[in-house]
Amino acid sequence: MNLLFFNLGTQELFIMLPLLVVFAYTLYQASTNRTLSSNQRILWIAIILLTNLLGWIAYWAIGKNWNARSRQRGNVA
Repeated sequence: MNLLFFNLGTQELFIMLPLLVVFAYTLYQASTNRTLSSNQRILWIAIILLTNLLGWIAYWAIGKNWNARSRQRGNVA
């Protein structure tokens, strides 16, 4: 079964739909993260949009608590 003009079958849909959900959730988290400054939010959103899967992984590994880690090390006032 192909879905309209997307030419996606059921198997492709099972792969793409969870990836799309994770992508949207990562963008939402990056845009509403209160521990990041506005410039850092813009930077992370650009990284997520431009690097796709690698950007998602980088955000969840590094960016989610960026300022909290910096404060623990004493780098940010």
